[in-house]
Amino acid sequence: GENFRTKNGGQLQGCRVLLALIGPEWQGATDKHGRVRLQDKRDWVRFEIATALQREITVIPVLIDGASMPDEEALPEDLHPLLDLHALDLDLARHFEHDMGDLVAAIQDLLSRSEDTPPVISISTKVVSLVSLTLTNPPIGRGGEANIFRVEGMAGYVAKIYHHGSSHASRAKLEAMLTHPPEIRSVQVKGESFPLFAWPTHLVEDHRGECAGFLMPELPASKAVTLVRYMARSVMHKSLSPEDCSLPYRILVCRNLASVIAEMHRQGHYFVDIKPQNIYMFKGTGMVSLVDNDNFSIAAQAGGSRFPATVFTSEYIAPELLRNNMPANSVVNDTQDRFALAVLIFKILNYGVHPFQGRPQVKTDEWNIDLCVTEGYYPYNLLQAHPATAPPPWSVHDCWDTGTRWLFDRAFTDIPSHRPGAEEWRNHLTMLQNAAGVMTSCSIKP
Repeated sequence: GENFRTKNGGQLQGCRVLLALIGPEWQGATDKHGRVRLQDKRDWVRFEIATALQREITVIPVLIDGASMPDEEALPEDLHPLLDLHALDLDLARHFEHDMGDLVAAIQDLLSRSEDTPPVISISTKVVSLVSLTLTNPPIGRGGEANIFRVEGMAGYVAKIYHHGSSHASRAKLEAMLTHPPEIRSVQVKGESFPLFAWPTHLVEDHRGECAGFLMPELPASKAVTLVRYMARSVMHKSLSPEDCSLPYRILVCRNLASVIAEMHRQGHYFVDIKPQNIYMFKGTGMVSLVDNDNFSIAAQAGGSRFPATVFTSEYIAPELLRNNMPANSVVNDTQDRFALAVLIFKILNYGVHPFQGRPQVKTDEWNIDLCVTEGYYPYNLLQAHPATAPPPWSVHDCWDTGTRWLFDRAFTDIPSHRPGAEEWRNHLTMLQNAAGVMTSCSIKP
């Protein structure tokens, strides 16, 4: 006659670790009336897991016989935090003893850790155990391969923890990044430090000693916004200060972006997936920070092979890669970065207009940015635009100085090796920045 909610809730008071056993049919299991049990607030399995999550009791999802984590849309809201937890596999038939040993070891690690033990980081080995970290929920960032968490007691750091089974970045690649970082990784502006990269500082291992993710600098949330804000004039003016919208300030942002990428290139690393979403600007400073660093193409160590990038994004892919249908992991030099950097600078200076965005001057059944890049339909050439396309009337490219337009022409019409590199862009934009005091508003397109 006892109330199961009161009884189970009381038993959870002394619980330090709860195992959520998830089989292949777990998320679709029904009661005798055909109702999905997870959607029933009175179901005791849902109640116990939700209560443990609410009380911040450690919950370990155990995936039985090849089961996978449930879909977010299949879970009630009170079970959503379950998806952010590191899961363990348990194969009852083939690998029971091995998998059970891993599970027991994980529980022992958790139970042996004192409640007040602070995170321990080995500065010499650059490795930290996941069980020694207290990750805050919910994550501050979610992605297809990993989630980003703040870490209790470690101000200035966040942890990028890969989803169970993810192979986004190898341990060897992360170790290469730890031993071969950019020489300049942060800058001081008015006494405040700003990271230039979300570069790994420590490897995070799970209880089995396998790579679970890494620690990296945290961006100051109150000041950091992505360059997406500059991709539309209306969005820019609504979300940024007049100073941050001004042409001299945007030139400064572009100059700093080119400088940070040049620093990467000096170490032999390539960004590859240059796009507004992967670059943050710190409001009022003009400084930028590159994120998703574990997707970069990382220089090989002595005698080794380059660690390739895994992805790049439509509209920022160089034409020679599009024409040959080449994947991101084929990038072995900086020509892709040269193209994508020029695209992004063009868009920041031109209120989001893409350098291959134009009005078709020929009859065609297909017209998109990647097609125009592939065919070389560049409508902003200083000498002669491509006859198949024309600039949109809202483009302000004709207000730019000859030197800037000449660099863009080289970037979008010349052979890949002749595209301006990041250092050349930095030097040119520095010159423009120094001339900002004598800039005047255009009477036609102010």
